[in-house]
Amino acid sequence: MFLMYLILAFAALTNAVATWFYFNEEAKRQWWFAPMVIVICNVFSVQWLLLVYSAGDNNRKLFFGSVTWDALITITSAAVPILLCGVRLSATAWAGLLLIISGLLLLKFSLVPH
Repeated sequence: MFLMYLILAFAALTNAVATWFYFNEEAKRQWWFAPMVIVICNVFSVQWLLLVYSAGDNNRKLFFGSVTWDALITITSAAVPILLCGVRLSATAWAGLLLIISGLLLLKFSLVPH
């Protein structure tokens, strides 16, 4: 289970860095921005595969990892622009964020393994 927590923490950190770069206009103008996005997407893919591998045949661990992954990615994708990049969300954007979170929770918890 420690490996799963480590993978989730690294995924949240990777997403936070990627989100910060996405909202940084100076970084977007650099030649290395597109290759960096490709590398980060591949890192995310490897992290997800490692997470699934670390769960093994245990459906509950896989469910926990999946829900936690979705929550961390959603939270970091919303929090980094607000806290570090000075982005202000409108009421509509907050409503959309809440709909995303509730939809993920509804979908995931309808699939809870018994």
